Amino acid sequence: MPSQLLYSIESIRKVESIVLQQEGITEWVLMQRAAQAAFGVIQRAYPDLSSLAVFCGTGNNAGDGFLLAALAQSSGIATQVYIAKDIDKMGDTAAKAAQSAIDAGIIFAPLAAYSQAHAELFVDALLGIGLQGNVHGQTAEVIGWLNSQTTPILALDVPSGLDANTGQVLGMAVKASYTVTFIGSKSGLYTADGPDHAGDIYVDTLGLASVLQSIEPCVKLISSTTIRTELSPRPKNCHKGNFGHVVLIGGGKGMPGAIMLAAKAALRVGAGLVSIATRPEHINGTSGFIPEAMCYGVKGSRHLRPLLDKASVVVLGPGLGQDYWAKSLYNYAIRWDGPKVVDASALAMLAAAPFVDDKRVLTPHPGEAGELLQCSNIQIQQNRFEALRLLHERYAGTIVLKGCGSLVAAKNRLPYLCDAGNPGMATGGMGDVLSGVIAGLMAQHLTPFDAAALGVFVHAQAADRAALQHGARGLLASDLIDNLSSVVNP
Repeated sequence: MPSQLLYSIESIRKVESIVLQQEGITEWVLMQRAAQAAFGVIQRAYPDLSSLAVFCGTGNNAGDGFLLAALAQSSGIATQVYIAKDIDKMGDTAAKAAQSAIDAGIIFAPLAAYSQAHAELFVDALLGIGLQGNVHGQTAEVIGWLNSQTTPILALDVPSGLDANTGQVLGMAVKASYTVTFIGSKSGLYTADGPDHAGDIYVDTLGLASVLQSIEPCVKLISSTTIRTELSPRPKNCHKGNFGHVVLIGGGKGMPGAIMLAAKAALRVGAGLVSIATRPEHINGTSGFIPEAMCYGVKGSRHLRPLLDKASVVVLGPGLGQDYWAKSLYNYAIRWDGPKVVDASALAMLAAAPFVDDKRVLTPHPGEAGELLQCSNIQIQQNRFEALRLLHERYAGTIVLKGCGSLVAAKNRLPYLCDAGNPGMATGGMGDVLSGVIAGLMAQHLTPFDAAALGVFVHAQAADRAALQHGARGLLASDLIDNLSSVVNP
């Protein structure tokens, strides 16, 4: 199971440096521990394995592979090794590991003969975390062939071709069934392309946990513990006023559903009161869909004042649009001096006139984040952690960068990453539900950051439960609503 703390390549290198310089542990010892850790995973996942093929590059990642091959061969598993270069051209530690495999009775084949490999399990020991630039040449050919096979793949430390910091595929990357990562969990395994390539992740600290504790992580995984910590049991002597009043502003022409989804989500996570400010023509439909909410037809910004005076939290943006009506409501509500969740078209209006607000939660997907930073969504996805930092630098408050491995950041807080969720969430309305969830939690006296982090996790967990019931393909945002209550009442 992964640790809750995730690290950058630079932090892992720092741990290695401290250990090698101060504690007298050698590269050879670390390589042996890595091979033992990986072999342990193989024994647990494939207890009856009879054949193994290991694909080795040129560095210490290859050394891990050589020693793993030696362990497998010595245990009676028929093991093949495909090697990228001659042993005498490798570093001393990797060469020593290669000799151990030879001593175990393994005859090496050149990597160019990769297509002759036949085994029950392949091991990727090609590149590791030291990759600079895109994969090319023979290594790219091998990775392409590995990915075309039905044989499961175990990656050592990180799937070859995946940036361990950002989760970006550098040209081409191995799609592993399992990844055994060493010393600490790498941030890139959990966001962007990471989850599609890492498979099931196992972490082994190689006995360096005490040193790792002295190193600052770059991000923390959100877990079920967060729910138990932040949502304590309610006292019996309570009333709706104890749990806040969420006012939602949106539902422009042709988009009444967005604000209704957000409102229902806020109620399902426990907000005491919910009011909807929407176009007058949407009142009847909105009241029928969610009778528990108070619905107000708002013709212009002057009608918002009495609603905002009663609000604990404001949600601004779901289905709002960008016509004159929308802009007048946005311009009035965005300056309200209270906690807000800003999403959808309200983010586009904020991008046109940026300003900071520490009480605000912004929830952009990569396209909206690109608007906020005046760049493309491709640039956002190339380094989601850097995009998160820049968004917070420009807009302050709490930032939720949605997507695979959603990220949450605020001032003086370690960023959070959510590894829950599924591809079925790639459909309209999911962001509206998330806005309502975060606002409903803020109304219950959580800080904007805590509500955002918990809200992202609750939202993803509800989606995972809905996918178990209905399947991920064809999942609707409304399918999450009835699952929210069970998630926030563990």
